[in-house]
Amino acid sequence: MLRELTEFAARVPLTIYVLWVVWFVVAVGLMFYTGRQLRPVSEIHGEGPPQTIDLVNSPRATIYQAGGDITLVHPDAFVEIRSIDVEARLTCSLKPGAALLPSEVEFAPVGGSSAYLVGAGGRARLIFISPVRFRGVESDRVTVLNRFALGSGDGLRHRPVDALTAFDTLEVPIITVVYGNALESMQLLEVTLSINGDAVWYRAWNYSDQFQGGPVFTIPLGELHARLRDGSP
Repeated sequence: MLRELTEFAARVPLTIYVLWVVWFVVAVGLMFYTGRQLRPVSEIHGEGPPQTIDLVNSPRATIYQAGGDITLVHPDAFVEIRSIDVEARLTCSLKPGAALLPSEVEFAPVGGSSAYLVGAGGRARLIFISPVRFRGVESDRVTVLNRFALGSGDGLRHRPVDALTAFDTLEVPIITVVYGNALESMQLLEVTLSINGDAVWYRAWNYSDQFQGGPVFTIPLGELHARLRDGSP
Protein backbone atom coordinates (compact mmCIF):
# COMPACT_ATOMS: atom_id res chain seq x y z
CA MET A 1 0.00 0.00 0.00
CA LEU A 2 2.79 2.41 0.93
CA ARG A 3 4.64 1.52 -2.30
CA GLU A 4 1.56 2.29 -4.38
CA LEU A 5 1.05 5.68 -2.64
CA THR A 6 4.71 6.55 -3.21
CA GLU A 7 4.44 5.72 -6.92
CA PHE A 8 1.20 7.79 -7.15
CA ALA A 9 2.84 10.76 -5.44
CA ALA A 10 5.77 10.60 -7.83
CA ARG A 11 3.41 10.97 -10.76
CA VAL A 12 1.55 14.05 -9.29
CA PRO A 13 2.78 17.40 -10.72
CA LEU A 14 4.38 19.93 -8.34
CA THR A 15 1.60 22.45 -8.97
CA ILE A 16 -0.93 20.06 -7.43
CA TYR A 17 1.16 19.91 -4.24
CA VAL A 18 1.21 23.70 -4.10
CA LEU A 19 -2.55 23.93 -4.55
CA TRP A 20 -3.13 21.36 -1.78
CA VAL A 21 -0.93 23.36 0.64
CA VAL A 22 -2.67 26.64 -0.19
CA TRP A 23 -6.12 25.06 0.23
CA PHE A 24 -5.11 23.60 3.62
CA VAL A 25 -3.80 26.93 4.93
CA VAL A 26 -6.93 28.80 3.77
CA ALA A 27 -9.25 26.19 5.31
CA VAL A 28 -7.52 26.38 8.70
CA GLY A 29 -7.59 30.20 8.62
CA LEU A 30 -11.33 30.29 7.85
CA MET A 31 -12.09 27.89 10.70
CA PHE A 32 -10.19 30.08 13.18
CA TYR A 33 -11.80 33.34 11.95
CA THR A 34 -15.32 31.91 11.94
CA GLY A 35 -14.92 30.56 15.45
CA ARG A 36 -13.74 33.95 16.71
CA GLN A 37 -16.66 35.77 15.12
CA LEU A 38 -19.16 33.49 16.86
CA ARG A 39 -17.84 34.46 20.30
CA PRO A 40 -19.68 37.26 22.16
CA VAL A 41 -18.34 40.74 21.47
CA SER A 42 -17.93 41.32 25.22
CA GLU A 43 -15.70 38.21 25.43
CA ILE A 44 -13.49 39.33 22.53
CA HIS A 45 -12.90 42.86 23.81
CA GLY A 46 -12.98 42.12 27.50
CA GLU A 47 -16.11 44.24 28.08
CA GLY A 48 -18.91 43.62 30.53
CA PRO A 49 -22.54 42.84 29.68
CA PRO A 50 -24.69 45.47 27.92
CA GLN A 51 -25.83 48.33 30.19
CA THR A 52 -29.38 48.25 31.47
CA ILE A 53 -31.34 50.81 33.45
CA ASP A 54 -34.31 50.43 35.79
CA LEU A 55 -36.89 53.17 35.41
CA VAL A 56 -39.50 51.64 37.70
CA ASN A 57 -38.08 53.26 40.82
CA SER A 58 -36.89 56.43 39.13
CA PRO A 59 -39.88 58.75 38.67
CA ARG A 60 -39.30 61.96 36.70
CA ALA A 61 -36.09 60.49 35.37
CA THR A 62 -34.36 61.83 32.29
CA ILE A 63 -32.12 59.56 30.23
CA TYR A 64 -29.06 60.94 28.48
CA GLN A 65 -27.08 58.69 26.17
CA ALA A 66 -23.58 59.54 24.95
CA GLY A 67 -21.93 56.85 22.85
CA GLY A 68 -22.34 53.54 24.65
CA ASP A 69 -22.85 55.11 28.08
CA ILE A 70 -26.24 55.76 29.67
CA THR A 71 -26.53 58.25 32.53
CA LEU A 72 -29.69 58.61 34.57
CA VAL A 73 -30.14 62.16 35.86
CA HIS A 74 -32.95 63.18 38.20
CA PRO A 75 -34.21 66.72 37.52
CA ASP A 76 -33.40 67.81 41.07
CA ALA A 77 -29.77 66.94 40.44
CA PHE A 78 -29.27 69.70 37.90
CA VAL A 79 -32.38 71.88 37.52
CA GLU A 80 -32.62 75.25 39.16
CA ILE A 81 -34.48 78.25 37.86
CA ARG A 82 -32.19 80.37 35.73
CA SER A 83 -34.90 81.84 33.50
CA ILE A 84 -38.66 81.70 33.05
CA ASP A 85 -40.31 82.79 29.80
CA VAL A 86 -43.99 82.95 28.94
CA GLU A 87 -45.36 83.35 25.43
CA ALA A 88 -49.03 84.25 25.09
CA ARG A 89 -50.75 84.03 21.71
CA LEU A 90 -54.28 85.38 21.33
CA THR A 91 -56.02 84.73 18.02
CA CYS A 92 -58.83 87.15 17.24
CA SER A 93 -61.16 87.92 14.38
CA LEU A 94 -60.73 91.28 12.69
CA LYS A 95 -63.45 93.87 12.35
CA PRO A 96 -64.81 94.23 8.81
CA GLY A 97 -62.72 96.71 6.85
CA ALA A 98 -59.94 96.81 9.46
CA ALA A 99 -56.60 98.04 8.16
CA LEU A 100 -53.69 95.62 7.81
CA LEU A 101 -51.81 95.33 11.11
CA PRO A 102 -47.99 95.69 11.20
CA SER A 103 -45.94 92.56 11.88
CA GLU A 104 -44.12 94.13 14.87
CA VAL A 105 -44.58 97.16 17.09
CA GLU A 106 -42.04 98.28 19.69
CA PHE A 107 -43.59 98.90 23.08
CA ALA A 108 -41.88 100.21 26.23
CA PRO A 109 -43.18 98.40 29.33
CA VAL A 110 -45.50 100.54 31.45
CA GLY A 111 -47.86 99.84 34.32
CA GLY A 112 -50.16 96.89 33.66
CA SER A 113 -47.90 95.32 31.04
CA SER A 114 -46.31 92.63 33.24
CA ALA A 115 -47.43 89.06 33.82
CA TYR A 116 -47.39 87.59 37.33
CA LEU A 117 -47.11 84.22 39.02
CA VAL A 118 -49.48 84.49 41.97
CA GLY A 119 -49.94 82.31 45.06
CA ALA A 120 -48.53 81.52 48.48
CA GLY A 121 -45.12 82.36 47.02
CA GLY A 122 -46.25 85.97 46.52
CA ARG A 123 -46.34 87.76 43.18
CA ALA A 124 -43.38 86.96 40.93
CA ARG A 125 -43.20 89.49 38.13
CA LEU A 126 -42.57 88.51 34.50
CA ILE A 127 -41.55 91.61 32.56
CA PHE A 128 -42.99 92.31 29.10
CA ILE A 129 -40.44 91.83 26.32
CA SER A 130 -40.84 94.14 23.33
CA PRO A 131 -41.97 94.03 20.53
CA VAL A 132 -45.62 93.13 20.20
CA ARG A 133 -45.99 90.85 17.20
CA PHE A 134 -48.99 90.36 14.92
CA ARG A 135 -49.26 87.29 12.72
CA GLY A 136 -51.96 86.98 10.09
CA VAL A 137 -53.76 83.63 10.23
CA GLU A 138 -56.36 84.30 7.54
CA SER A 139 -57.65 87.41 5.86
CA ASP A 140 -60.10 87.96 8.72
CA ARG A 141 -58.03 86.71 11.69
CA VAL A 142 -54.81 87.72 13.41
CA THR A 143 -52.72 86.36 16.28
CA VAL A 144 -51.24 88.72 18.86
CA LEU A 145 -47.93 87.47 20.31
CA ASN A 146 -46.65 88.72 23.68
CA ARG A 147 -43.58 87.52 25.56
CA PHE A 148 -42.73 87.90 29.23
CA ALA A 149 -39.60 86.98 31.17
CA LEU A 150 -38.39 86.74 34.75
CA GLY A 151 -36.46 89.83 35.85
CA SER A 152 -32.71 89.55 36.37
CA GLY A 153 -32.93 90.25 40.10
CA ASP A 154 -36.02 88.22 40.89
CA GLY A 155 -35.86 86.02 43.98
CA LEU A 156 -36.98 82.95 42.01
CA ARG A 157 -33.66 82.73 40.23
CA HIS A 158 -31.45 79.83 41.35
CA ARG A 159 -34.27 78.30 43.39
CA PRO A 160 -35.41 74.69 42.68
CA VAL A 161 -37.94 74.37 39.89
CA ASP A 162 -40.37 72.86 42.41
CA ALA A 163 -40.64 76.38 43.93
CA LEU A 164 -43.12 77.09 41.12
CA THR A 165 -45.67 74.88 42.89
CA ALA A 166 -46.07 77.75 45.40
CA PHE A 167 -47.86 79.75 42.67
CA ASP A 168 -51.48 78.86 41.92
CA THR A 169 -52.20 81.09 38.95
CA LEU A 170 -50.55 82.97 36.11
CA GLU A 171 -51.91 86.41 35.24
CA VAL A 172 -51.20 87.31 31.61
CA PRO A 173 -52.18 90.61 29.97
CA ILE A 174 -52.51 90.89 26.20
CA ILE A 175 -50.76 93.98 24.86
CA THR A 176 -52.05 95.26 21.53
CA VAL A 177 -50.67 98.85 21.75
CA VAL A 178 -53.13 100.96 19.70
CA TYR A 179 -54.32 98.14 17.45
CA GLY A 180 -56.93 96.62 19.76
CA ASN A 181 -59.58 98.67 17.96
CA ALA A 182 -59.12 96.44 14.91
CA LEU A 183 -59.98 93.26 16.84
CA GLU A 184 -63.56 92.07 17.05
CA SER A 185 -63.73 88.81 19.05
CA MET A 186 -61.33 86.46 20.85
CA GLN A 187 -61.15 82.89 19.55
CA LEU A 188 -58.08 81.10 20.91
CA LEU A 189 -55.60 81.72 23.73
CA GLU A 190 -52.34 79.74 23.79
CA VAL A 191 -49.79 79.94 26.59
CA THR A 192 -46.33 78.35 26.62
CA LEU A 193 -44.14 78.42 29.73
CA SER A 194 -40.42 77.75 29.34
CA ILE A 195 -37.85 77.15 32.06
CA ASN A 196 -34.16 77.67 31.31
CA GLY A 197 -34.97 77.94 27.62
CA ASP A 198 -36.92 74.66 27.41
CA ALA A 199 -40.69 74.63 26.92
CA VAL A 200 -42.19 72.64 29.79
CA TRP A 201 -45.89 73.49 29.66
CA TYR A 202 -48.38 74.44 26.95
CA ARG A 203 -52.14 74.90 27.10
CA ALA A 204 -54.83 76.35 24.81
CA TRP A 205 -58.36 77.61 25.45
CA ASN A 206 -61.15 78.45 23.00
CA TYR A 207 -63.19 81.63 23.36
CA SER A 208 -66.12 83.33 21.67
CA ASP A 209 -66.09 86.60 23.60
CA GLN A 210 -66.00 90.14 22.35
CA PHE A 211 -62.53 91.64 22.45
CA GLN A 212 -62.08 94.41 24.98
CA GLY A 213 -58.99 96.54 25.27
CA GLY A 214 -56.38 95.39 27.80
CA PRO A 215 -57.66 91.87 28.59
CA VAL A 216 -55.93 90.01 31.43
CA PHE A 217 -56.26 86.22 31.64
CA THR A 218 -55.95 84.38 34.97
CA ILE A 219 -54.70 80.85 34.28
CA PRO A 220 -54.70 78.06 36.89
CA LEU A 221 -51.38 76.23 37.22
CA GLY A 222 -52.55 72.92 38.68
CA GLU A 223 -51.53 71.02 35.53
CA LEU A 224 -48.08 72.61 35.63
CA HIS A 225 -47.71 71.48 39.26
CA ALA A 226 -48.55 67.91 38.25
CA ARG A 227 -45.98 68.01 35.47
CA LEU A 228 -43.27 69.28 37.82
CA ARG A 229 -44.07 66.66 40.45
CA ASP A 230 -44.40 63.51 38.40
CA GLY A 231 -43.58 64.36 34.78
CA SER A 232 -47.17 63.97 33.54
CA PRO A 233 -47.99 65.85 30.31
